[in-house]
Amino acid sequence: RESAAPQPAARTQPAAEARTRILAGTMPGGVGIQIVAFFTLVTVQSGAILLFKLAQVKGAYNFSPSSAVALTELMKLVLAAGSHYMEVRREGTELFPPLSFSIVAHYFALSCLYTTNNILTFFVLQLADPGTLSLFKSIAPYLCAILLRATGQRLNRLQWCCIAIQCCSIAIVQYDVVKGVPMLSVNAYLLLGLATSITATSSVWNQLVVKGFTVPLNLQNSILYTFGLLTSIGCYFFGPAKSEKGFLEGYNLLAWALVFFQ
Repeated sequence: RESAAPQPAARTQPAAEARTRILAGTMPGGVGIQIVAFFTLVTVQSGAILLFKLAQVKGAYNFSPSSAVALTELMKLVLAAGSHYMEVRREGTELFPPLSFSIVAHYFALSCLYTTNNILTFFVLQLADPGTLSLFKSIAPYLCAILLRATGQRLNRLQWCCIAIQCCSIAIVQYDVVKGVPMLSVNAYLLLGLATSITATSSVWNQLVVKGFTVPLNLQNSILYTFGLLTSIGCYFFGPAKSEKGFLEGYNLLAWALVFFQ
């Protein structure tokens, strides 16, 4: 009878190891999950950036960009909070583990960057096409490399070579050789540069600081989306993105699709 007690643990351990290996991509199932996740992410991001343009009416939005970002953050918050609650019920962990002021401050600052960038995208795509925005976002690895280098991390020569090729390719497609001028206005390039800089800064910040916190992922996302919801609502009432439109005014099918796909 005494030897029968450990048997469930012996069966559970290989299962836990197999699950870890699958999620890590070291088993065929893990590779399949990663491939599906990759194409899903590409599809969602491509659809979102196209919807930013399709949702415009005569080059403008009939709804408030700030309210659209707030609705998106609310939807993400519900999903993240629900996932965190189910994880707590399944694993029997704390619903709200202790968080220091420093951790919460980092989450708040990072969410401000995300909210600013999300709202800025609406204004960028009123001046530029989705393809140009996607190309400029590919400069972000170059800026990330510079920021990482400043923090003491090094990139190998192949990585630097790939980054240089990306930047040269963008310079080529953004110059009109017939007219001898850039393809877009100065304001468009300034906004594109700002959006790309925010993307790079938030990526490095997330990698160097936030990922080091021992906070459950779904709880981490819940905190970020909560701050994102609050800051985007604040932007609706104050600042450059302030809108005179009603919070839910002007939403059609494409606008709601944009909220869903962001």
